Amino acid sequence: PTRVGHTHGAGTAMLSCLTLASAISPTLLLHVGAPLRVAFGSCRKQLKPQPVWDAVAAQSPALWLWLGDAMYPKGSVTSAAQLREAYAQAGEPALRGVPVDGVYDDHDYGLNDGGVGWELKEDARQLFLDEVVGAPTDSARRTQRGGLYGSRTLGEPPRQLKVVMLDTRFGRADHAVPSPGGWSRVPKAGYLAGVTRSACALLGVGIRSPPAPVLGEFVRALPRDDPRLAEI
Repeated sequence: PTRVGHTHGAGTAMLSCLTLASAISPTLLLHVGAPLRVAFGSCRKQLKPQPVWDAVAAQSPALWLWLGDAMYPKGSVTSAAQLREAYAQAGEPALRGVPVDGVYDDHDYGLNDGGVGWELKEDARQLFLDEVVGAPTDSARRTQRGGLYGSRTLGEPPRQLKVVMLDTRFGRADHAVPSPGGWSRVPKAGYLAGVTRSACALLGVGIRSPPAPVLGEFVRALPRDDPRLAEI
């Protein structure tokens, strides 16, 4: 099933990795002037059937947003070739021209619960930007400190939606329970600050953001992160 959420006026919505079989994708319908639809999902098992793409494309979203695990490499990853092979198996989602953006999580990053110490993190960044986002070769997301975080704006002034994507892998401390956090070692000027200035903002992260603590990785277990995130 496809779920649709509604929000009106100013505010911030937070999306995180959803463990859904066969990449079942919710959509978020935002009334910022004319209705604006954003589709999002995660955890695509690339070797399984994916009929969901026809349903997503039929809704004509303004954006498809990956929230982690766009594919699953086979076995333990020891080379960038394994990541490349998994992307080749996955192919492009049949979205009929819908723009695609997003962030990786641990599996498309190449290491379960991986962080700053992952030796193939730069390969993972470049491959995600190549194979998933289709970012230009001169994109700042390829070379900036802290990973492939980024943002984009949908809609027209004065009613716009700012989509902010946070990299919770590249610069964060390696995983522990509770997590020591530290993923937010990135320049903050104009980044998260811009979210609070937007009439309507959507925050996308690869790890979970449950309302109550759970075992494993989740946003509220990252105590060293920017307090602005908690404020948002």
